[in-house]
Amino acid sequence: MNRRIGIWIIVVLVVVVGYPAAAWLIGLGVEHRWEQREQQILEKYPYVAVVKRDYHRGVYSATEEVTYGLRGPFLNSLRAIPGSAAWGGDLQLTLRHTIHHGPLPQLRAFAPATVDTQWELPPKLSQQLAAAFGSKTYLTVHTRMKWLGGSTTVLRSSAFQQQLSDDTTLAWRGFDGRVDLGRDIGAASVRLTFPGVDLKSAKGTLGLQDLKLSMDLQPAFDELTVGSMNMTVARVDIDQTAKGFKASAQSLSLDSKSSVNGEYVDMDVRFGVDALQAGQFSATRLGYECRFDHIHGPSLASFTKDMRTAQAATSSTMPSPDKIQAVFKTDGIEILLRDPVLEIPRVGFVMPEGELLISLKATMPGIARAELDGPPNVIIPAIVKHLQASADVRIDKALLDKLLNSSGKSDTLTTQLQALQGQGYIKLDGQALTTHLRYQGGQLRVNNQPFPSRPAQ
Repeated sequence: MNRRIGIWIIVVLVVVVGYPAAAWLIGLGVEHRWEQREQQILEKYPYVAVVKRDYHRGVYSATEEVTYGLRGPFLNSLRAIPGSAAWGGDLQLTLRHTIHHGPLPQLRAFAPATVDTQWELPPKLSQQLAAAFGSKTYLTVHTRMKWLGGSTTVLRSSAFQQQLSDDTTLAWRGFDGRVDLGRDIGAASVRLTFPGVDLKSAKGTLGLQDLKLSMDLQPAFDELTVGSMNMTVARVDIDQTAKGFKASAQSLSLDSKSSVNGEYVDMDVRFGVDALQAGQFSATRLGYECRFDHIHGPSLASFTKDMRTAQAATSSTMPSPDKIQAVFKTDGIEILLRDPVLEIPRVGFVMPEGELLISLKATMPGIARAELDGPPNVIIPAIVKHLQASADVRIDKALLDKLLNSSGKSDTLTTQLQALQGQGYIKLDGQALTTHLRYQGGQLRVNNQPFPSRPAQ
């Protein structure tokens, strides 16, 4: 019995002495990893700067207060927004992190650390929000760091209804989100569900229902991320009572996919709306799809980094033409020399009278570096010389008639279209009009005929 007691005493002593030492050592590593994480964010987003940072570490926990501020064109754009003076000058965001060190932070997890985050906006804006919402906390942010790097962050917002003014009511349905980051932040998985929000006032209403977001990204070529993203919104409603305008959209979707194929990146973006009603305009199956294929990955990564740096360094919304041209002269030329392909498989919509469909594809094969080494007045003709593009347009006759009548110039435009049809530039296919355009070698052909027509014709 005495021996067992002695063993337990030794175990207790090891735990009592060893756990604080382990927590303290883990705290050192957590501080380094947390600071490294913040530095990586600043490198990826150079228009964000740290205004102030204070970190206080203890044995079992630590606190950090860091204030971020915008700089460059983003800050100037925000200052131009009416009412931005309420922010009290520069727009800043202060984050307060309460960090509990492992290996068993607060005896609730097995992790290097857990972090609870609170945020604070500029004083004047905070006062306005406090006057509208009170001192309640509607957002919680909890992060669990992983032993092998990366983290999992859970975001939750509770639902509430708030009277913002005598005639304005906000109904917020809350949201739930989860963000999983890899070691170097480039790898990320995001899941977000947002039931919706309604804003009602005497001037009108704004409503959004059931937003869902899903993202899975991986780093590529140091500066890029590839993967998939899907966002859907069940419904958006706008009612401007004072102006007599109503609009609603149902089943909105945005899909993006990108992948690496050797040294090249392929990207596909799709946007669609099942039904749209805006004033007198009513349509279904509105869609847009855009593809970028065979984009040289290392050059695109360098182009992205250089443009981001140039934009962060300027005081206007865009870098100067000289800086843009300098970036194009290096990275942009490398992209064009490797035969990139732009394709828009579908732009279109359906109305009760019929359907409109447009597709397009463009390449620039055979362009040489020497042709792109010069001022814009030399580069643009070189691009036009090598440009190969094609487009197809199809529109139902009843829909075309409706669009012409709404233009206010129906007679003039109808006469012009009939002339083009007589020349073979527009063809009749059942109840639809079609045309095929092709540009190659500096010549535009419509339905395989030169356009404009030859002088003899």
